[in-house]
Amino acid sequence: GKNERQVIDLFADYTKVIGKHNMHLLAGYNQKCYKSQKFSGTRQDLLSYQTPVLDAATGEITDLGGSASDYALRSFFGRLNYDYAGKYLLEANLRYDGSSKFAPDHRWGLFPSISAGWMVSRENFFQPLLTVLTSFKLRASYGELGNNGIGNYDWQNFYSVVKYPFNETAVSALVYNDFGNEAITWESTAITNIGIDTRLFDKLDLTIQYYNKLTKNSLKGKIIKGSVLLLG
Repeated sequence: GKNERQVIDLFADYTKVIGKHNMHLLAGYNQKCYKSQKFSGTRQDLLSYQTPVLDAATGEITDLGGSASDYALRSFFGRLNYDYAGKYLLEANLRYDGSSKFAPDHRWGLFPSISAGWMVSRENFFQPLLTVLTSFKLRASYGELGNNGIGNYDWQNFYSVVKYPFNETAVSALVYNDFGNEAITWESTAITNIGIDTRLFDKLDLTIQYYNKLTKNSLKGKIIKGSVLLLG
């Protein structure tokens, strides 16, 4: 067998500070490609263990088999981080992913996310409360994650060749093992989070938050299984 894995990662980042404004930009590209090839066969009566190949045996070759598969993922992404005086925080992310596990018209998915925070405890009006609330932060975020966790070829039809008797003669036929679904595309999970992070008397950490997770375009149930015999 042979397994091959190729990965390409490219990154570029930029940082800029202007007074109390702090900004960091990141852009990147990622590409992954996996290829697998397998071949197997059995032959008895090996003449020598020092030559472990099929041609070094005299028996009949049986149990021949082989397979090949490949999978590729290509991604473009960017991120922006910004804060002002360590009090107002912002982060924005954007991903654009393409997967060979989906049909050509449905391979790409766009997944954004954004988060913001306010360090209230660093405001002047909050200073009298610092003896009790050492730290007080308000935050909120929303993001989408993509999932392509299916087989490499679930969008395509799969078939195999079988023999069946017809008029006392062995006739070849195609059997469709799995039916492809070209409409399959990225599953998307949207996550919303709103919270408060505090620290009491510089000893006790307290977090209060709202969390919501919603999955859209679920991949479950979109893979069609079955078989049909096509007579030739």
